[in-house]
Amino acid sequence: MDDKSIRVAGPPRHAMGILAAIGPGIIVTGSVIGSGELINTPVQAAKFGFILLWAVIISCVIKCFLQIEIGRHAVVHRRTPFQALNALPGWKLRGTSWIGIIYMIGSVLTAATLVGMMRASAGIMHNLMALSTSTATSLNIWTVLVFLIAWAFLWRG
Repeated sequence: MDDKSIRVAGPPRHAMGILAAIGPGIIVTGSVIGSGELINTPVQAAKFGFILLWAVIISCVIKCFLQIEIGRHAVVHRRTPFQALNALPGWKLRGTSWIGIIYMIGSVLTAATLVGMMRASAGIMHNLMALSTSTATSLNIWTVLVFLIAWAFLWRG
């Protein structure tokens, strides 16, 4: 590929362009944080006060640098993080490294929690603006709407 074939898009100039550029990234970045931090951190703060604040700060810094280095490794070595993990030494099951198997199990368990996160978001939206006199119906409608909004943001890229 020669340098003439590379075209870099300019920065967005309008609010909708900016939202379109950062929207999907914000959703994906938010999914890295997860509900564990949102639920566990205040509970631990109530139990221990500021004694464990250092652990929260260190975990946030480590997550940031870990994501940067994973991206850098993918660019430099021209292979996906999954290909890099699959090259680790150790046993393989049908060509998939042991770390890949563990990652898949973790991904399935994480995906199972997404329904709960959507329902929690629907509960917040229901408290802000009920869509029906029946709480269950309103929550169901909001759950579907939250799913469709998240899907639309991710689909548009």
